[in-house]
Amino acid sequence: KGFRGNCRCNSLRPCVMRSLRERKEDGSAQRRLARELRQRLKLIVKKESVCRTENEVKLLSQWPSIVNDIEHGMELFQRTKRRRLEVVDEPEVIDRKSRLLAEALRQSKFVAVYTGAGISTAAAIPDYRGPNGIWSKLSQGKEVCSVDLTKAVPTFTHMCLAKMVQEGLVSHIVSQNCDGLHVRSCLDRSSLSEVHGNMYTEMPVVSTAE
Repeated sequence: KGFRGNCRCNSLRPCVMRSLRERKEDGSAQRRLARELRQRLKLIVKKESVCRTENEVKLLSQWPSIVNDIEHGMELFQRTKRRRLEVVDEPEVIDRKSRLLAEALRQSKFVAVYTGAGISTAAAIPDYRGPNGIWSKLSQGKEVCSVDLTKAVPTFTHMCLAKMVQEGLVSHIVSQNCDGLHVRSCLDRSSLSEVHGNMYTEMPVVSTAE
């Protein structure tokens, strides 16, 4: 009995393995077809509606959920792209906004300014996700050149913020930059929080070990 049972198991094993292999192949084929369908639908969605053929319109109507997902992804991409654009206001718009900001500063009791990489781009220090930012270039496969931060000097914005602190218009500055330009603009350290530290400052590590 034991011998016959082993034979029966041995005879079924190739069938089971063949069935598993066929299922795996079927799954791979289905995923490939799904990718091809999505790619074809995406090409159609990118077309102007007046340029779509009757068959293309029919195909879109057959897969509404995939089409909605594609359109949603394209909208998110365009939204991210628009956020990366640098917008330059007209002089009269800048003047009007500046007056509104000045009035808001005069009426405020405590003003905190939060600065990031964009404040130092005028000092030839690249930001991260701007048009010429580090991550933007890396994502495009472009080379990122090294920058000598020791040659960077505080920008007009750094100096302006330091003056606003001295005049009492700004109470505190929180910066995520580590380039040290806020300190070099003669901003008092008591009015500055560098959340990522300062590359020019060394802090001793106090050890409690005996």
